[in-house]
Parts: sequence; C-alpha cells; structure tokens
Amino acid sequence: MSTVVPIRPGKTPPPQQVCIVVGSSSGGASSTTTALGLATAMTTPKFPVVVADGTTDGGNLFESAAAHTLDNPVTAGLPVSSAATTSNATVCGPTSDRSDLTLIDSIFASRGAARIYDVGTALDAPRLASLRGQAVLVLTAIARAEPLTRLRGRLEHIRATHGATVLARTVVVISHTIPAGSVDLTAVRSGLTPVLGALIEVPFDSALAAPGMFDHRRVAPATTAAWSTAASAALALSLAAVDPECDQQRKREQA
Repeated sequence: MSTVVPIRPGKTPPPQQVCIVVGSSSGGASSTTTALGLATAMTTPKFPVVVADGTTDGGNLFESAAAHTLDNPVTAGLPVSSAATTSNATVCGPTSDRSDLTLIDSIFASRGAARIYDVGTALDAPRLASLRGQAVLVLTAIARAEPLTRLRGRLEHIRATHGATVLARTVVVISHTIPAGSVDLTAVRSGLTPVLGALIEVPFDSALAAPGMFDHRRVAPATTAAWSTAASAALALSLAAVDPECDQQRKREQA
C-alpha cells in the first residue's frame, strides 16, 4: 500500500539530479534488497542508475547482485568493483570508509547516472553528511514489532536532529518477511502517513528469502509493483526539491 500518487510520465527528473540514500535502524531490515529494488524499478536505457555500497562495515550489495560485466561502466577510473544487475543497473562494491562520498557522487552525476546508496545502519556516518542534505532518504524496516520500534526511534531522531522538513522528503519501506495477514500495520500507517513523503509496503515474497544472487526476474509482480511505487515516490520527491511547482502538485495529489 502506498500514500503516494505515482509520478506522471514526463515528470521524471534528469538522472543526474537523483540521489537516494537507503538506510535502516538495524541489520537485516532489507536496506540492500530495497536499494536493488529501487534500482530495478528506475533503470532504463535513458535513465542509468548506479546502486552503490555505502556501508561502513562492508556490506554484501555487490556480491548479491553482480550478474554480468559492463562494457562502458560509469564507474570507470574509480577504486570500486562494478558490474551490472539482471535489470542492467550498475552495482558497485564497497567504497573505502575513508572515501569522500560527495566526490564519488559528483563523478557519478557528471556521467549522467542516478545514484542509490545502500548505507545500512550508517545513516549518521560523517562521510554521509553532505549527501543527507541533498538526497531523498529511504528508511527500511521489516514488519515485526522490534524493527518497527527501532524505526520509530530513528524517525524521532531525524525530526529532532534535522527537522520535520527532512521527514517530509523521507520514504519508509516496510517489507513483510512472513506471509500476508500475519502483521497489521494499520496503526503504523495512520501514525506515519501525515509526516512522511511516502509509506510503502512490500508484500511477502518467497523469492527474496531464497539464497543466491538477486535476480529481479524471479520476484512476484506485486513485489515489483511495490518497488515501482517506492521509486515513483523517491523520484517525485527528487523533482520537488528542484521544482517548487511540482512539489505543490505532489502535495495536492496526496491531499
């Protein structure tokens, strides 16, 4: 379920204006899967996407999704491993924890690519400070009591530290890891919808629980639809950041 009207054709920002940071309040909260899902939903021949491991402890993004080599990678010349996912997004391995993500991000943008950073639990890392000021934030959680409690704490921290305007450009993605009907998120949805840019639920999908490489062709249509809605929300928020008229239109459509 989504609180966002999908972005209209022709209202997508240029890829170089899109920067998304995907993080979570705890490990195992689907931040990597969500980052790959967003990249899957966004990538087209005219809209190249780089999904990069920005964790501080070396995540498994690259190992999970590197499907085949790239002929002309946008990561050329950078000290990272890169490959293509099954949806032809570029996936790159962990950057050094001393790397300046601002510089790396500017290089990706100069090469015409949208950027999605999987930062895991490292949302407050100093190297992300400049990106936090410009990126759309996607927070992930799984539909269980403890992760949702941690999510609430993270959102309260964001409000206290960065203000309500940051929450308004935040997308929350809650993934179900057990069959539908086991967890009721009605109270969570009603409490968070008024303060967030979007709240998206990803239904249970046995393909995502299976071991092996991430392959978007194996996921259920409902999963793909949820990722597409989350991607549309993030793109709409990215566009709103540079086009006030689009921001007003988005708010009217959500009202």
